Amino acid sequence: MTQIEYKDVEIALDVWGKTGAGPEISKDMALRQAAINAAPSATSIITEVLGREGVSGWQPDCATDLLSLLLGGQVTWRQTGGILFSWKFTFDVATVRFRRVVSSAAPGQSSGRFCDQCGSPTSAEARFCGSCGAMMPGMAARQDKAASLQATPAWYPTHRIPAGGMPAWNGPDGSGQPASQLAEYLDVVIVSRAGDWAQVSAANGWRGWVDGRKLTNAPTPPSAPHI
Repeated sequence: MTQIEYKDVEIALDVWGKTGAGPEISKDMALRQAAINAAPSATSIITEVLGREGVSGWQPDCATDLLSLLLGGQVTWRQTGGILFSWKFTFDVATVRFRRVVSSAAPGQSSGRFCDQCGSPTSAEARFCGSCGAMMPGMAARQDKAASLQATPAWYPTHRIPAGGMPAWNGPDGSGQPASQLAEYLDVVIVSRAGDWAQVSAANGWRGWVDGRKLTNAPTPPSAPHI
């Protein structure tokens, strides 16, 4: 079964529009024309919010152009200009209603875990979303770790982080900020090399790139017992 969720999102606009004044132009007419003139600036801001909400499956449940929102009473506005030669109005906040369709939790599913792609509830053990098929968060890391454990039934370090620790990056490039700081004397295995860079793996499956020249050799692994 599915159900529909709703929510209202207040979008800060702070845009303004002007229109000419005259005896034949009422305040309501001027307000509407000002909204039309301010629409390009407002649309840019509203579109950004629509994209951000859409990532989690939320879609607008109403018209999203400034004039329609204004006519629907969903815009906070104020007059900020005189009435002799022109009207000026500032549109402060627009309230947009969003909706999304979610699947009701089936037996064995937990309502505390949801798919990032479609918002459907899934069980804590699910590897893929039952509604859209997307991989659940953390599954890629768990699969990499499982493959590593299968390939290396007995893990022994080949190198060790030197005294004082050292930074690690996500790739063999130290121009950016380090992804993490490794503790001193941490045991690691060199997985691959790229010039002076070494990709290392820790006992918990973590991987990163370090300056391979600074690594020290790890203690010799224990010998197999003689029978």
